[in-house]
Amino acid sequence: MSKIVADADGLIKLGKSGALAALLSVAEVLVPEAVYEEAVVTGKREMYEDALELERELREGAAKVIQAVENEQAERLLEHAPALGPGERAVLRVAYESEANAILTDDRAFLGFLAGAGMRALVPAAAIVLLAERGALSVEGAMEALGRIENSIRREVYEAAMEDLAEMREERG
Repeated sequence: MSKIVADADGLIKLGKSGALAALLSVAEVLVPEAVYEEAVVTGKREMYEDALELERELREGAAKVIQAVENEQAERLLEHAPALGPGERAVLRVAYESEANAILTDDRAFLGFLAGAGMRALVPAAAIVLLAERGALSVEGAMEALGRIENSIRREVYEAAMEDLAEMREERG
């Protein structure tokens, strides 16, 4: 089973899409405590309706909320990344400590940092396409999920993901 560490942006967008439960069914999703605090605890305090739904999905899907611990590899990278926030810093530590397969994020600055560090990132739109490829979501369900976050992701990413799903639908007949 793949291990995926989620940051707040990726987690919130996948939750809004309705595809988080599918990801939780096929991957081990690790949520650093700092990310949980940002996405769920602060979200509930600020009365974001989706924070309650996100909390429920994470609990029911058995996501692992874990404390980030210092990791030598992560600390070396973080020395050169003062702009990263507490959530991203925790994600990096957990990713190294758990030997995660990918980091779920849609934060452009963090995506650039991860690319420079040679780490595998997974944006929510790509996660939705992968879930359809693996049969965890139907192609139609994946298209609906993408539609729910269309206005919160980059246009070119949305269009590329929809194109991939349209091709998948044609191949499957």
